[in-house]
Amino acid sequence: MVTSSCEEPATKRARTYGARTDGAAASTCSGPTADRQLSLFRGSTVDKCRQLDEGLTATFRRGDIRLLRRAWVLEAPDQHLPYRQVLEERERRGEMPLPLLSPEEAAALLERGDRSIGALTHPWYSPGDPDPAGVKLKILREALLVLTHIEAIFGTRTKAENEAFKRALGVMGDVYASAVGTTVLQIKEIPPRPQEFDGELCLFGLKDWVDEAAVRQALSGDLSTEFESCDLAFESTYGVVRFTTHAAALRAKAANTFSELCGGVDTRYNERSYDGRGDGEGGRDGDEGRGWCCFEGGVSGELLVRLSVYPRMKAELDKLPPKLVSLASGRAPEPVELSHSDVWQRVQQVVESIEKATFTGKSDKEKVPKLYEDYVERVATLRGTDPVASLDLFGMGLGPTSAIVIASLIADNAVLKTLHIGYNKIGDEGAAAIAEALRGNGVLKRLNIRMNGLGDQGKGAIRDAVSGREGFELLM
Repeated sequence: MVTSSCEEPATKRARTYGARTDGAAASTCSGPTADRQLSLFRGSTVDKCRQLDEGLTATFRRGDIRLLRRAWVLEAPDQHLPYRQVLEERERRGEMPLPLLSPEEAAALLERGDRSIGALTHPWYSPGDPDPAGVKLKILREALLVLTHIEAIFGTRTKAENEAFKRALGVMGDVYASAVGTTVLQIKEIPPRPQEFDGELCLFGLKDWVDEAAVRQALSGDLSTEFESCDLAFESTYGVVRFTTHAAALRAKAANTFSELCGGVDTRYNERSYDGRGDGEGGRDGDEGRGWCCFEGGVSGELLVRLSVYPRMKAELDKLPPKLVSLASGRAPEPVELSHSDVWQRVQQVVESIEKATFTGKSDKEKVPKLYEDYVERVATLRGTDPVASLDLFGMGLGPTSAIVIASLIADNAVLKTLHIGYNKIGDEGAAAIAEALRGNGVLKRLNIRMNGLGDQGKGAIRDAVSGREGFELLM
């Protein structure tokens, strides 16, 4: 049921999000609506942004990522978002409405550049089921009644670790970051823990020799008397240990009771926040958030924050529906303002939030920050930004990752003559990126890079890059 906060006139709601107001469903992938959008922005910032989506378009065309149809989300009897394999089986049976767009339809929808793909970012409540209580699908359905420009949803993932999944992982950042292809639908809500999950721990990456006797042997003191049962083949990727109380399960997790038996432990119902919370907030303990959520939330605004610094680009992008929309139970969708006041510090801040957050899989701790940094490096090459002759980034706490962005400005800017990046933290790694850019730029005449923690290697790289340049002033 839609609450009163959502029950405003359809025309007013639609105008808020730049959607159609005639009540008609927009075409899936082509036709007059798409033609109008394309002609409106042809040869503009939107075209430049589309170029960054070429890898994602190819991934859609291969079928590595499949999109849910809007009609299916609204009309299907399901109360949970099924795995992709389940939906593909229904597709083969010809179930109506068809649950998934074809690969060609998905690619064409992305290429329209009108943010008509909704990219759902949300915390998984349980490793085997991201939404055991059906809360998210209900939120999404109510939101789509307002967000009438959304024609397809990215939000269901494959269960198998296959080649298509691995290829899709390489462009996961693009799904959320696409400046003109997607609208990010962000659900941060963590509902109360269902009773059936009380006292249950998941043991991930169990070692081959582990059996119930090994589990019992790992327990000591009160925990041994509060052990109830275990199912070590509960799922292919994890087993489940049950205690008589949830408090006992939390004590076992905090004490690293099963560290010798498996690669990781967590409660089967995960109450960790989306991107961090303080102690007592929402009646729960504080935490640093979830790594994948911090990545998805961070990358969602990366390109938009960068482009919004330039008024000409911002004016074009503001014609589109909002990039990031917050969804929650019992209220209308709310656009999220993407602040660009800290554009130069943003990269480092996002990387730090990802690194501090918790990952269930140990390999993700290293993989996900690299995914973000790789995307930033590609974004930094976007052409068409307004050039500046002088840039002052003194004492902004910039780190090595931010140096990628700075290096792109040096390489791409034909009029930049003075760059002041003193009193930051770019180190030798950042200096190497800037040195590489300096070799291809003959315009810059003054560089202040003092107090950046440079060692002999970093200083040597900068000196070599500007060696022999007449009139070049280097402060290091």
